[in-house]
Amino acid sequence: PIHKVTVGIAGKHIRSLQRSDYIMREDHDKYITEDDIEKLKEQVKKLVMLPGEEIIHVLPQEYKVDSEGEIQEPIGMHGKRLEANFHVVVGQMGSIRNIARCVREAGLEMEALTLEPLASSESVLTKEEKEAGVA
Repeated sequence: PIHKVTVGIAGKHIRSLQRSDYIMREDHDKYITEDDIEKLKEQVKKLVMLPGEEIIHVLPQEYKVDSEGEIQEPIGMHGKRLEANFHVVVGQMGSIRNIARCVREAGLEMEALTLEPLASSESVLTKEEKEAGVA
């Protein structure tokens, strides 16, 4: 039986914005790790939203390491400054709560919330197709 679900969300209340941010790494001799990327994403999530809005996704588009740009995957590189351009997707908290309530009332647990077009692309496109720019 199914107990946990990933739920898609869409609607006029969804909006997106571009955001750039950076972190300064303490030990630039160590490799950049997933933890560094998560720290940068968490910093972007502190972005002040309009009242009643919640961040749904923080999607990195490209990275820079010590001003060297157009990096798709910085893990394993060395550098002091890790910077990224992000696509931030936000939605109304009321709509998100309503979806979560419906899922609970159906006896399920909402494991994740995702933008419907992203959910569709994840289910039908290969990694190679996404890298080629299909979605």
